[in-house]
Amino acid sequence: MTHVRVGARGRAGPMGRRMGRAGGRSQAGRRGRALRMGLLALLTLVVTALAVPVAAAPAGSTPGAPETGGTQSGPGGAGAGQGRPAAVPGQAGKEAPAETAGPALAIGSPSAVLMEARSGRILFAKNPHERRNPASVTKIMTLLVAYDALAAGKAAWDDPVTTSAEAKSQGGTQVFLEVGEVNPLGALLKAISVGSANDAAVAVAEHLGGSHEGFVALMNDRARGLGLQNTQFQNATGFDAPGHYSTAYDIAVIARELILRHPQALRHSKIFYELFQHPDGRETEMLNRNRLVHFHNWVDGLKTGHTQASGYSIAATGERGGTRMIAVILGAPNADTRQADALRLLEYGLARFTTVTHAPPGQPLAAVPVLRGMRRQVAAVPRVPVAVTVPREDREKVEWKVQVAPRLQAPVTRGQVIGRVTAVVGGREEAAYELVAAENVPRLTLWAAFRRAFSRLLGSESD
Repeated sequence: MTHVRVGARGRAGPMGRRMGRAGGRSQAGRRGRALRMGLLALLTLVVTALAVPVAAAPAGSTPGAPETGGTQSGPGGAGAGQGRPAAVPGQAGKEAPAETAGPALAIGSPSAVLMEARSGRILFAKNPHERRNPASVTKIMTLLVAYDALAAGKAAWDDPVTTSAEAKSQGGTQVFLEVGEVNPLGALLKAISVGSANDAAVAVAEHLGGSHEGFVALMNDRARGLGLQNTQFQNATGFDAPGHYSTAYDIAVIARELILRHPQALRHSKIFYELFQHPDGRETEMLNRNRLVHFHNWVDGLKTGHTQASGYSIAATGERGGTRMIAVILGAPNADTRQADALRLLEYGLARFTTVTHAPPGQPLAAVPVLRGMRRQVAAVPRVPVAVTVPREDREKVEWKVQVAPRLQAPVTRGQVIGRVTAVVGGREEAAYELVAAENVPRLTLWAAFRRAFSRLLGSESD
């Protein structure tokens, strides 16, 4: 009997080879199909990453524009955040004060206002809209216009300012500038704040306004911009003049604007005594008539005024525990009454109210999705400390509500407004702050979209 071995070289060998080749072709086909499907999926993911979903971009929307957003809320309370109080300037005194409002405080002066600086809320008012000459309290507006020019880059702290004959001739409180004397702008602003120097005020006015009259026009424009209906200036010093008047309420609004916009002004207004250094070596003593800054270290401003016709006036401000008050007294019969009334108002406000801080500047309060962006989301942060000043009994009632756009379209610019955070007490909104994008988010590039899609396929996608 003949035995036939079936093996690698037997009759079954060729069939095995044919089956092996067929199996290889089948596996290669499967790999090819998988590769084609993978590439198609990758292409789909890239196109999807670059495309904007129909529902994501309402008609008329622009790149980076926020859409109507939802709300996130949380309770407020002590220690919820950190940072020096500094609200986004809002509409001071949204509710116009009555002729007499607030507690029955013993205020002997004919016209007075107590304002909470953060919100502009009026806490006490006595004849707040009665027109009076504010005397040298006028110089708060002189300083505001000057600091505005510095902030806008239209002037510099070390600008040389030449004294004119008109400036030298002012009289009253002065630092005794000589005609032709040249001083830095910053030194003259300090002389206005500390020594109430009339010659310095006119020299600054001429330098920044082109003329004294031109600067007064800027002062009146600024008052109109603040919505003040009972203020008109005729000079930068506060000397009595027909048509030169303001009110306790209007002065409080001007003072608040100066403090919130240019808090560096308080570095000078809190100085009680200093020497003015003339370029020729002379020295002139400057004494702050606001005695509150000498006896109370929490008082740091702002300006006094007095003429025989207008009486004694002051815009005083102080801060304790992050809460700032502004007290304005117009027409007091003497300096002692002026000081006592201002101090009584400041003490009342600080004893009655407290400040609840929620977040410091730059702290992320929400994350907003970004469509077609190099990053998938951007943090919403406040520009300034987020805080609210409330009556002490309402401290634990503060709720913070964050509202942001549900999504943004790239590109997104750092500082772009994308939401707001509000403080609510008993259902009433007490303060609001803008939230802005914490960083730039450029538009997604084709290569970045390809890499993102490939990472998604591999399951290793990261932002």
